[in-house]
Amino acid sequence: MTVKTEQVLSGVAPDRANGQVQCAWGHFTYADDGAVAAAEVMQMVQIPKNARIIDILLSWSALAITIGVGDGSDTTGWYSALDLTNAGQCSLFGGVANNAEIDEGPNNYQPGKVYSAAADTIDVIPSGAIGATFTLDMCVMYDVRGGFSDY
Repeated sequence: MTVKTEQVLSGVAPDRANGQVQCAWGHFTYADDGAVAAAEVMQMVQIPKNARIIDILLSWSALAITIGVGDGSDTTGWYSALDLTNAGQCSLFGGVANNAEIDEGPNNYQPGKVYSAAADTIDVIPSGAIGATFTLDMCVMYDVRGGFSDY
């Protein structure tokens, strides 16, 4: 089963090809979205065709698991084993958890990756079951190719 946030279910993915940075937000809570099994796909944010990823920001409550963050073709394309044991937040450029700096190790940043073939979702794959009071927020910052001739 695939769990989808309200953002993915709404089908809203701003796709203005004019050089503006777009932000797509996904919000998961156990109370709103229910339990998630280990290795179950959580589709957090939908992005349009021709989106070029600038950053992926995450914020989470503490849960003793790791997550992979990727997309339909590469489930750990952005993060391979992000440790959520302590509450924290991060971006592709670094972050903090429990007031300590997060190592760059789990970050698989692909500068300027473009989803040119089709729209996709940015997904989370947990290493363990998610339940109780867990929350996860994701903000994907991107622009859409095709607005300027400088690509």
